[in-house]
Amino acid sequence: MPELVGENDYQAGKVIFKIDPSIRKSATENRISDSELDAIFLKIPSVIIGRKFPNHLQPESQRNAQGLEMADLSLIYEATFDPLFPVEKACNLMLNSSNIQYAEPLYIPQLLYNPNDPDTASQYYLGLIQAYSAWDITKGDTSIVIGVTDTGTDLDHPDLVNGIKYNYADPINGIDDDNDGFTDNFMGWDVGQNDNDPSVDIVHGSFVSGFAGASTDNGIGMAGPGFNTKFLPVKISSNGVLTGAYDGIVYSADHGCQIINCSWGGFGGGQFGQDVVDYATINKNRLVIGACGNSNNENPFYPSSYNYVLSVTGTNDMDEKWVNSSYGAFIDISAPGEAVYSTIFDDAYSSSSGTSFAAPIVAAGAALVMAHLPALTPLQVAEQLRATADESIYSLPGNAGYEFKLGKGRLNLERALTETPKSVRMSGLTIVDNNDNAFSENDTLSITGLFTNYLAPLNNLTINLTSNNPGITIINGSLSPGAMATFDTFDNASNPLSVAIGPGIPFNTKITFTLTFTDGIYTDWQIFDLVVNVDYINLLVNDIGVSITSRGRIGYNEGSQNQGIGFTYNDGSSLLFDGSLMIGSDTTHVSDRAFGDPASAIDDDFVSVVNVRKVIPTVLSDMDLDSDYNDSGAGATSQFINVNQRSYAWSTPADSKYVIVEYVIHNDGFNQLQGLYAGIYCDWDLGNAVDNRAEYDPTRKMGYVYSLGSSNNYVAVKQLSPGANNCYALENDGSSGSVGIYNGFTETEKYTTLSTARTSAGQGANGGDVSVTVASGPHTFNSLDSITVAFAIIAGEDLNSINASADAADIKYSLFSNIPQVPGSFQSNLGLIYPNPGNGEIIVDYSVGNNEVVNISMYDISGRLVKNLITDSQGPGNYSLKMNSLQFDNGIYFLRMDQNGFTQSRKFSIVN
Repeated sequence: MPELVGENDYQAGKVIFKIDPSIRKSATENRISDSELDAIFLKIPSVIIGRKFPNHLQPESQRNAQGLEMADLSLIYEATFDPLFPVEKACNLMLNSSNIQYAEPLYIPQLLYNPNDPDTASQYYLGLIQAYSAWDITKGDTSIVIGVTDTGTDLDHPDLVNGIKYNYADPINGIDDDNDGFTDNFMGWDVGQNDNDPSVDIVHGSFVSGFAGASTDNGIGMAGPGFNTKFLPVKISSNGVLTGAYDGIVYSADHGCQIINCSWGGFGGGQFGQDVVDYATINKNRLVIGACGNSNNENPFYPSSYNYVLSVTGTNDMDEKWVNSSYGAFIDISAPGEAVYSTIFDDAYSSSSGTSFAAPIVAAGAALVMAHLPALTPLQVAEQLRATADESIYSLPGNAGYEFKLGKGRLNLERALTETPKSVRMSGLTIVDNNDNAFSENDTLSITGLFTNYLAPLNNLTINLTSNNPGITIINGSLSPGAMATFDTFDNASNPLSVAIGPGIPFNTKITFTLTFTDGIYTDWQIFDLVVNVDYINLLVNDIGVSITSRGRIGYNEGSQNQGIGFTYNDGSSLLFDGSLMIGSDTTHVSDRAFGDPASAIDDDFVSVVNVRKVIPTVLSDMDLDSDYNDSGAGATSQFINVNQRSYAWSTPADSKYVIVEYVIHNDGFNQLQGLYAGIYCDWDLGNAVDNRAEYDPTRKMGYVYSLGSSNNYVAVKQLSPGANNCYALENDGSSGSVGIYNGFTETEKYTTLSTARTSAGQGANGGDVSVTVASGPHTFNSLDSITVAFAIIAGEDLNSINASADAADIKYSLFSNIPQVPGSFQSNLGLIYPNPGNGEIIVDYSVGNNEVVNISMYDISGRLVKNLITDSQGPGNYSLKMNSLQFDNGIYFLRMDQNGFTQSRKFSIVN
């Protein structure tokens, strides 16, 4: 699956980080007096730090009236540094400090709108959301203000000029009359460029402003749904780029906006954004409303997907999903968003489409509810709107296939103002399998959360769990919290819901779970999604922890350290930033899944044929893994290779500090492969990534890395298979004549590291940021032939430790390897059988050492001959045979190879 967040989605040379409260007294606006952090900042080029919100102090109390923990913005800092230095590296450096709670990129959200032709006669949405009847109940109040965090507004538009919430305490006179730290913020503020002019940057902000605060009943233009509601222009852009998006939420919360509209967002979500939303919601008692995105998919979108944000999707004039609206478990409510009519700059009007415009319609509705029901908290206002939405939209043909994924229903303002609904929501969802948390087939999952009653009291609440997939078995699917008063909570940690993942469920299957809440005639629901049987497995048998993937990556299935545990030692944090198998035959033909060119993009050369799976029962180690992939993703530069990958780990003391990964590389093309190298590339980050050093041990064919700083770990990759070996140690910044990766890792550079020796890196007094490629080669082999290469990935406390593990891995591998010692010189050997367990086509690799008759036969577990698979005279070489498992019953079998006194057996199983 392609990454949703790339380098263009966050700012180069910037990191947001939060310090631990324990060093609060050592932190000032532009300085944190901490020796550990000082050492880290010295390793980031040209770094400057500053408090993100310098006017904010520590909250006076820890929790609000509802018991929710307040956010502390005074601990959040922004680091600015050399934009060529990778943001991910800066984050990882900071996270090595125990005094850093989080460090993450500064994401750049995007606007959410699709303009179309003007339609000045269309304001159909007022009728659909029952605005006219709602105005008979309340016309809102000028004391309710919506913060429009957007690209500015048309300050003199005749339909907007009277809707702006002017700050008469700070008129434009060059003085900060109200002492709020913002001079002359009379008409709002431009946080994108830090000035007092929130005039429109691009049209989007003016259009959103009309829904939030256009004047109603003034005889001109449009009618704002909020009627008397005011809006505060908070410009968050600089030349159309949303550089101050989350700053705009904070400004709005601090300047009296009870409702904050966010018609923008992105797929990148971190703790910084959640902290800002927490601050606005919990500390300042505000309601944040977010547009869910125009991507027509179910991917979580931020800030819309954060806790406490009322997430809005868009519908059309028939109450059906707008064609581009996103949807899914994180949506709370729908509102019209297609061809909706509003204000634009230069005093004009137009119609446009987007969830950007559904969100402020809901914000205007929230303003009416706040005016009419002032006792409700912001979270209760959100639930009042959601619980009274019209569910009937799910009966419409255009919404087929989106059941429960458009929120509770479409906004109905009359119902929101007149009904007294009940509303239960789950938060803090936690799912574990009490094992590796990779959620594979045959796993049992425990599901817990906190259930909160936000509105009317409940008499006898019951909760039931179901799923949309027959491969999921519900073991414990019912809870009975009973009576719950308003704001009561129920935690099911002592009685988890539980489900089992059945065998045979397809890889990367997304399961939608539904929680149904019932209390008398009250019925409500909440859905959440979970991807099960993922195409990577966390190998956690010994002191090493590593994620083995289906497409050649090591440590993480996706980039930016996503999907996986990396490479750990003794349950510590990951020591690996990026890792992959690389196979190259020249400077234009390198197949891999490492970061490439540009530096933030992974080369998607390897494509899974058989996803990684456990071999049950194990054959060679305490956990055997098997997978199969080819390089068809390389397109025109494909080498037409197929890789059978086998991974092994043992828990015995001598073998507990390494894992073995073996690759059988088949030449599926028509031509001979020449000059081919196959190796493992690892960008190691031990402690502070920039104080690492890399060395090469040619005797052991091992490249290893250690830290000159605080980390006591050593890591290594060692070639186990016979033949020539190469090691290239990289200075990641490209210094000292090394291949560099900060500006991208090209095919030419990858082949250089596979085929050229560079035996050390990080040799300066303080070390450096280093990577190592350890490769086997060169190899030459014909069409339909294969080679086998194998490596041990090792960790330890010191050089002696990794040397001992390297030697132990050599001994272990020699017991089961089937590799000829010298290319062109072969020995008889029965190789591995894959996939194992077999299901469908099974491939058996074997080698022949002499020109004599070869017999390979199949026996059942009792020793009875099942079938003679081959009896043939074959010359020296590597061979493969294929058989179909569907010919045989399920069970455990043995293959035996006989040739002139040589006999060898392998165990395997069939599960059809």
